[in-house]
Amino acid sequence: MHFTGQLFLHYGYPIMFAWVLLEQLGIPLPSTPILLTAGTLTATHQMKIGWIVLAVITASAISDSIWFRLGSRYGSSVTHWICKFSFEAATCVRRTEDMLMKNGPTGLLLAKFIPGLNTMAAPLAGQSKMRYRTFLLYDIAGTFMWVTSIVIVGRFFGDAIRRNNGLLHWMGRSAFVLVLLVIAGILIYKFLRQRAFLQTIRTLRIEPGELKAMIDRGEFFEWSTVYGELKGRTFEALNRSIASGKDTVIKIDVQGAEKVRERTGGDGVYIFLLPPSLEALEQRLIERGTEDPGSLRERHDLAVAEIALKDTYDHQVVNDDAKRAAREIESIIAAARLGQGDRS
Repeated sequence: MHFTGQLFLHYGYPIMFAWVLLEQLGIPLPSTPILLTAGTLTATHQMKIGWIVLAVITASAISDSIWFRLGSRYGSSVTHWICKFSFEAATCVRRTEDMLMKNGPTGLLLAKFIPGLNTMAAPLAGQSKMRYRTFLLYDIAGTFMWVTSIVIVGRFFGDAIRRNNGLLHWMGRSAFVLVLLVIAGILIYKFLRQRAFLQTIRTLRIEPGELKAMIDRGEFFEWSTVYGELKGRTFEALNRSIASGKDTVIKIDVQGAEKVRERTGGDGVYIFLLPPSLEALEQRLIERGTEDPGSLRERHDLAVAEIALKDTYDHQVVNDDAKRAAREIESIIAAARLGQGDRS
């Protein structure tokens, strides 16, 4: 057997522990090939499933607890830092936030299965002020589901290989080299995909002069400058959404909403999303860790001015609980859809 294979047989559990620990801490070392190899070796009783699961759960619990505490203490600055070094930076924060917002702690059961979410879920859970015991319970359960599913697949391949002596002999000499090649292939694929994404973003970037020309030509359905940033939506994007036949929901600030009213004559359903209180809003901004004292005051004053306009909207939803607020908004949309059907 190749030296690296002998090394894995003798030190397999510590290697898996260290590998998973580093991966969950954010180092781009895909552990799936290692776990598949370990599962394959259980077919010949050279490794034990129970010890594999214990090593992986322990490593994952340690690293995830570290990220949970960092997320709880430092807020969004931690997740933004992770994304700088992630091959999944394109969607890592938004996808994880959406999963936790929609499913709560149960989202942690699936986080390990989805690239980009496994490391990001723990700090976002801490940032959301989830109780640590709740987090740890669901995190361990999700890790158990993840590792056992991979090991079982590896065991299946191990049983198939064991029935073929020639293949078994060849795998014994070459298996670990193949694992390293697969890991290298995964890393290269992620790197190239990230480069392609960044290139696309650079290609899609609109220069200030071009942006002004688009506004002058009337290509924007609505646009406004908020905190020094130009935000808006083009007619092309809006028409594409409408043409899909689905409900078109526009997440927009008060300035943009007023321009939409002007263009549509008030057609549509306008929902004002309220914070539980101004104090709660300010606390959320502080926990994000992205605002200096001057920006906090500016956002506070703007929020006061915007909330004063809440009665001009068709509905008001208090965002004290994300899941409850989402259900209420869905109910409003469903009722509006039924109302349109009654009028037709």
